[in-house]
Amino acid sequence: MVAVATAGAGTAAAGTAGTAATGTTAATAGTGLAGTLGLSQGATTILAGALQGGITTLVGQATVSFMNNGGDLGKVFDELGNSASVKSLLTTMA
Repeated sequence: MVAVATAGAGTAAAGTAGTAATGTTAATAGTGLAGTLGLSQGATTILAGALQGGITTLVGQATVSFMNNGGDLGKVFDELGNSASVKSLLTTMA
C-alpha cells in the first residue's frame, strides 16, 4: 500500500533539469522545483531522492499510526507532529 501511494512522488515534485548550450552561455530549462531553482541534473537527482525518502517515510508513519489509532485522524496528526516523528522524517531526507 505504501509503495502504491508514493510511486514516483518525490521525482514528480522535484521535476527534471536540463541544460542546453546556446552560444557562450548555458540555458537551464526544467520542470517543477528543479526548473524554478535552475538546478543541475545532479542536484535534481539528490532532491528527488530526498523528497521520495521523506514522502515514503511520512506515508509509512501515517499508515501505521492510522491502523494503531483505529482510524482516529486527530490522533494520527498528533502522533505525526510529535518530535520523534519529525526527527525521523528529517533524518530520512538528509
